[in-house]
Amino acid sequence: SCLKLKVFVRPANSCMKTIGVHDRVFDV
Repeated sequence: SCLKLKVFVRPANSCMKTIGVHDRVFDV
């Protein structure tokens, strides 16, 4: 679920832990 939210808004502390490496990919 975090991945979907990531596209619209930046990941929160909770989301960051779930995504981790993926965070950089979507951070672009």
